[in-house]
Amino acid sequence: MTVLDTGRLWIRALTKDQLRHAVSDQGRLARELDCCLAPELVSERARGAIGVKIGKMSHSPDGHHPWFTYWLLLEKIEKVGIGFAGFKGPPDQDLQVEIGYGIAPSYQGFGYMTEAVLGLVDWALLQPGCRAVTAETLKLNLPSQRVLVKTGFHIVRETDQEIFWRLERP
Repeated sequence: MTVLDTGRLWIRALTKDQLRHAVSDQGRLARELDCCLAPELVSERARGAIGVKIGKMSHSPDGHHPWFTYWLLLEKIEKVGIGFAGFKGPPDQDLQVEIGYGIAPSYQGFGYMTEAVLGLVDWALLQPGCRAVTAETLKLNLPSQRVLVKTGFHIVRETDQEIFWRLERP
């Protein structure tokens, strides 16, 4: 699978089996990737989302897996998995993809997610058929909003509870 190098991070697209191990056998995943995993990396919410990813990957061509999987954020110095980010599928009819992300609480506030989102957005916009990346945040999720502002996204729409963001290829 694909690995991106962003400076402080390696961002690795996980295989379907690696996603399964993230939920059921994190020790095996850590050994396979020759790293440690932050203890709070896989929350209950993340477990459910990973299950959805596995299901989508099971019904998509292998070439689409980078668009469906989670990418593991590996901090290079300590070789520790600190978060996940990914897309919700390949580019749609409007040539856009939606990104989502989460990071272990002990690694929040250090700019890792901003770095990861920049890396993944750069990767996505270099792929054929992708001209824009979108995201959704809850209005109460200020840290996620800061990541999107720092990475160049702009607000396209708001509801009472959510904000919708977009970043287009220059």
